[in-house]
Amino acid sequence: MSEAERSKFVIDAVRSRIATAEVTAVRFTGLTGGESPVVCTYHVKVPDYAQATGQRLLLRPAFFQYGDRPLFDSNERTHPVQFHYAWAEADTIHMALPGPCTLEPTEPDPPLKVPNVGGYESSLTLAADKQKP
Repeated sequence: MSEAERSKFVIDAVRSRIATAEVTAVRFTGLTGGESPVVCTYHVKVPDYAQATGQRLLLRPAFFQYGDRPLFDSNERTHPVQFHYAWAEADTIHMALPGPCTLEPTEPDPPLKVPNVGGYESSLTLAADKQKP
């Protein structure tokens, strides 16, 4: 796959979930050698990503899950679910707040740990210059 094809793939994947997304500066590292992880970075601007709620904006920090359909949408299981492969994801997201907006104090979600299976952990930090994370 050429660099242009990889870039188009990323842009199409983001826009399939968020149609108004403007994706630029797509870059991949770790594609050769197999010893380092494959990393994809890009800039994305999404007009009206935050939802206005009175005097506040509600921001969804789980950007990579935005617009995804549930993997398992049934409340009941007929058969057990098992994944025959292991994986790990580490997402780093930098968000710039518009104009005069400030972040209210908040606590991250508590970690979810499922012994011998997996877990989920998130954190939130505010950069010194909130306009340019």
